[in-house]
Amino acid sequence: GRGPLSWRPAPDPATLVFERPGLVCAVNCGDRPVRIDGVPARPELSSGPLPGPGVLPADTAAWWVV
Repeated sequence: GRGPLSWRPAPDPATLVFERPGLVCAVNCGDRPVRIDGVPARPELSSGPLPGPGVLPADTAAWWVV
């Protein structure tokens, strides 16, 4: 891969957030939406619709270019 992988603080114990140079990925394995800080309003890709900027629904993953 390109560059190191770094874990970012997650907003909930059921959420994983990591970054690589130019990319942030978040996976919400929980049962409620969470807010992901420090990402652009719209993700580059997501596994389902997002209800608002930086909001990740339950059982959803998203990738943001940063």
